[in-house]
Amino acid sequence: MKITLLPSEKGDCLLIEANAVSILADGGMPGSYTSEVRGFLGRWAEDTGKDLDLVYVSHVDQDHIAGVLQLLEDTVQWRVFDHKHANGQRATKPPFKRPPRIKRIWHNAFKAMVNESEAIGSVLAARANTLSSSTNPSLLRLADAFRSVANSIPEAIKVSRRIAADQLNIPLNGEFGSLLAMVRGQEEISLTPGGDVAIRVIGPFKKDLEIFRKYWKNWLANSENAGSVDKLEAWLEDNEGPIPPGFGVSIDDELGNRKSVTEPNLASLMLLLEESKPGGGVTRVVLTGDGHSDDILAGLTHHGRLADGGGLHVDVLKLQHHGSEHNLDRSFAKRITADHYLI
Repeated sequence: MKITLLPSEKGDCLLIEANAVSILADGGMPGSYTSEVRGFLGRWAEDTGKDLDLVYVSHVDQDHIAGVLQLLEDTVQWRVFDHKHANGQRATKPPFKRPPRIKRIWHNAFKAMVNESEAIGSVLAARANTLSSSTNPSLLRLADAFRSVANSIPEAIKVSRRIAADQLNIPLNGEFGSLLAMVRGQEEISLTPGGDVAIRVIGPFKKDLEIFRKYWKNWLANSENAGSVDKLEAWLEDNEGPIPPGFGVSIDDELGNRKSVTEPNLASLMLLLEESKPGGGVTRVVLTGDGHSDDILAGLTHHGRLADGGGLHVDVLKLQHHGSEHNLDRSFAKRITADHYLI
């Protein structure tokens, strides 16, 4: 198995090659995709003649989905060129190499989760604009976060539109009956007949997606959100400055707080890849998106890879949420160890 870490600016973008199977895990930000990933994938497709058996979108945050959308837009440009050229029409060849063919996509579309997604995006964008006028660094960071989510919602909707049957016609979640991709049992998924790579979904569970859906619906319906910026600013003023000396907070009290992880991140699609080694044994790769350590442990336990209280050593662990202090703690780092940590 070979894993290539591709530039993603601040997100994730990984190309995983295991014998005949090729997987693109997330796409990073649009700028890093067009400047770096686009050229790499074009050369890779040209040199190897391979397709992408799976494009896997862990969740809808912009730093994971935006590059995937650009890949689809590039595919559209080449398809339009091919159509015009085949019909004798004047056509300008796209100024980049042809992207690899995408055989399938796994992605829990935002619109499938929350019908009011466009309205949520508009409200978040408005919140971001309000916060941007502040001089408070914390509020400015929050504005960036709101703007990122607001941008990711239309991008997720566009991804769904591009892969539809009347456009690129790329199967979505076909291995899940075209429904949401989540833990449904202890099944093993193979992308090619007799393929060496077994995929198991270790997250999200159904309850995580229901919480995600309920969270956004309640957030949108709550009229009190109109005053949320004022409340937040007051809270930040009340809590400005360092924690008083002797307050008794250790680093462990600050780590792994699941309540500090956003609902889109908690709904991350997370995978366990297993490939048989020629001399015996199994290569294991854990892809975590921006999920939380508790959910990773639950998923691995569900598939019988983690005994109660026990640990697991894997070949590769893609650290969840880029190593965020909210998504892992000391216990997780002791229980799940790896030869290679990808950040």
